[in-house]
Amino acid sequence: MPRSNMRIQDLHILPKFGDGWSYLYVEHCRVDQEDRAIAVHDVSGKVPVPCANLALLMLGPGVSITHAAISVLADHGCMVAWCGEEGVRFYALGMGETRSAANFLLRLTIRSLMMVVLILERVSPGLRGELTRWFLEPQAGVFVGRISAAVRERLWEKACSQAGEGGCLIIHSTDNEQGYNVRTWGRTARSIEDFEGLFLVRVP
Repeated sequence: MPRSNMRIQDLHILPKFGDGWSYLYVEHCRVDQEDRAIAVHDVSGKVPVPCANLALLMLGPGVSITHAAISVLADHGCMVAWCGEEGVRFYALGMGETRSAANFLLRLTIRSLMMVVLILERVSPGLRGELTRWFLEPQAGVFVGRISAAVRERLWEKACSQAGEGGCLIIHSTDNEQGYNVRTWGRTARSIEDFEGLFLVRVP
């Protein structure tokens, strides 16, 4: 089976540690991968083991284990210990759950981004062109994108400082009753009124 098909994409599907088995001891057998779990082969036949529920697999004397089985155990966060008969002596340990933090850091970065809508009226084409480095412009003067709060504030300052006789309006998500905040600068076609924390639009 290709490695990409074995890889667990969402760690939330694994059982809680407290709901799993503590350990499994095997000896005089062969451990191999079977589907997305492992199987123990001995003289009596084959025993499939759902390793997602297993915290520790103890390998006693006479055990051979394949690389594919080790990979599946590692993906499921299961430790592997090489030990003596009946687990009396301990020789080596392989740790599961050793994963790169790159995906975790990426998720934190994505969560720090927020949807921003920036509307510009009567501004120079140069300013609109510069903003397309961060935003999509689905309609002339309307910019939509996902950026961090720090980048949003710097772009808002840039837009206001270069708007001239035009107007700017920005909408971005925030933690309030409506779930978003609205700010305007300069001469916009419609004005935003704050009525006790609720943003309403005044039409001239």
